[in-house]
Formats: sequence, C-alpha cells, structure tokens
Amino acid sequence: MPEPNITYLLGAGASYNALPVSQNMQSKIKEFICWIEQFEVDNTPFSPQDSILITKREAQLKFVKDLNWLSSNIDPFKPIDQFASKLYEKNERDFQKLKATLSCYFLLEQARNDRKNIDERYRYFFAEFRNNNMLDKLPHRVKIISWNYDLQFEKALLEFYPGKDIVFAQNHLQVISSTSSNEPKPKEFSIVKLNGTAGLHTYRDNRDKLLGFQNIVIKDNTDTELIEECLRIYALYLYSGLLVPYLNFAFEKNNELTKRAFEFALQIAKQTDELIVIGYSFPDDNREVDKNLLKSMTNLSKIYIQNPDYAIETKIQSILETSKTEMYEYIQCLDSFFIQEDLFPYTNDSVFWG
Repeated sequence: MPEPNITYLLGAGASYNALPVSQNMQSKIKEFICWIEQFEVDNTPFSPQDSILITKREAQLKFVKDLNWLSSNIDPFKPIDQFASKLYEKNERDFQKLKATLSCYFLLEQARNDRKNIDERYRYFFAEFRNNNMLDKLPHRVKIISWNYDLQFEKALLEFYPGKDIVFAQNHLQVISSTSSNEPKPKEFSIVKLNGTAGLHTYRDNRDKLLGFQNIVIKDNTDTELIEECLRIYALYLYSGLLVPYLNFAFEKNNELTKRAFEFALQIAKQTDELIVIGYSFPDDNREVDKNLLKSMTNLSKIYIQNPDYAIETKIQSILETSKTEMYEYIQCLDSFFIQEDLFPYTNDSVFWG
C-alpha cells in the first residue's frame, strides 16, 4: 500500500501562542500602540534615495493613527479578512492602508525584543524532523495549506540554520506565494500561504530586488532600529507606489500571486489522503475557497481535527456533503501539533510536536 499524502490545513489558532486571533486582536493592537509610542523616533528625513516626503516621526504618528483605525474596525467575532474584503470591493485606498498597517504590525509584533515571538509548536515541529535526520530534506508527502500570513514557520526553521535569511527559509520550505518565483514542486514538501506573507515586499520595477526588511524578524537590531526600518517600508508602500506586497488575500482573484497559490493548493488537495486541521474554524467568508479545496480531496480517507471547537466537524460535513463520522478523529492535546505515526521510520506511536 502506498504511503498516504498528508495535508495540514492551518488557521490563526495555529499561531495563537505568538500572535493574536480575531477575538483578542483589538486588545493586542492597543497594547502594541502603547509599546511603540514609548519610542519617539527622530523627526528627520528618510534617505533621499527613498523619495519619502514625510519624516520618520511623521511616519510613526501616521502608523499609530492607522493602527487605531484598524483596531476600531475589528470585529472580535469575525476574521479581519472580512473587513479587508469590504475595503477591497469599495475603497482601494483604505484597502492598501490596511495592507501596509497590518504588514508592519505583524512584522514588529514578531520582531520586538521583549518577545521575539515564536509559537513553540513550530519550533518543536522542526526539532522532530531534525531528530529524525529529515530537516535538510523534509518529507515530500507532507504539504501545508495555511490561511496565516505570519512568518512562524520561517522563523522557527531559521533557528536551526544560523546565519541564513528569510529567502533561504522560504526556498527550503517551498513557500508559495513567497519571495521566490520558483515553480511549485508537487513532489517536495511545500507550504501554500493562501493570503501570502505579511511584511515581505519587493520593488515593482525589479522583482528580484528584495528589501532588507525581509530579515527584520531574525536580526539582533534594537527596537528603535526595527521600528525605523519598518516605518520606512510602511511609508514607501503607502506613498511611493514602488513596492509590491506579498500580503495578498485569497479573495483578490485577479492577483497573480493569489492565483498561483490557489492553483497549487488545488493540486495538493487532489493528492490528499489524510487531512489534519489545526486552529482553523472554517469561517463563512472563506467558504468558497474551502469548498473548492475540500471537494477536490477525492482520495480523502481520514480527517484529524486539532481544535477546541467541536463544531468544526459539522462545518466540514456540510462542505463535503457527507456525514461519514468514522472519517473523523479529534486530537485532544492542543499544546503541540499532531503528526502521523508513520511519517518517521522508527516511530511506532503518533507523535506530537511539543
């Protein structure tokens, strides 16, 4: 019997220990505003080559103002993607403001020196592969489809490869969409980010020219240096039009990066034998994409659910239009990610990353 192809479907709950989810994002952003206001950056110009007409201090004040705007529009009972979708349909300028603000927030929240946030479950995930001599060549039959636009996988991997950068991490993990323009490789370990990656940018007229900001989350900069570099990218994106963001929501159907990610996710779905759902609630706004993915999993024989919400099974059943309860298994432990027992050659029991 051939070894099963395993697909992980991740939602915001998979990064809960490092980054906010809808229910607490409003309070976390307000806390973040208090943190960033401690650092009064100089009221000096950015580099002349950037052609940014506002000063660093003005950019900081504008960023804080936009954070307050973002916080006031967050519904704790709905994903922020829903607010983004409304702006996408009705207000392009505010939609770009949301992208710039959210990207800068997520990068700094993962980089600030009082936290250096990594959800431990990602770190132990790679430790398990390292312990089984599989880190340099991750298993080809494992794929990850993620709704998250954070850098948790990349940051965790780089702890095992000192001196390497985000570009290396995304290439090693075969992240789609990412800083890499490489074609997807179906026979290799891959991560598909349906919403792209918050905080990564390249120049519009030169897609091969990546910004130093890519490495902000792993370099040992002071908080002031982190903030100033982040504000530079924030201002460049909002005021110059020179940058292309890698944060691209799944509903941006005309976006080439979005289309590329979804097409590869469909390829993965068609080859999926076992599905592991972690921290994902199948919100209504994602239903069209989720339905296309799940309906494409025609070989699906098992679904593992690692989520505190037991209503997830009902949601999946409604999408698949089947009530085969024998397909489902709930993973009670939420402190570590579940991994199938047959993935490692010398493991006899199911393993948890953590």
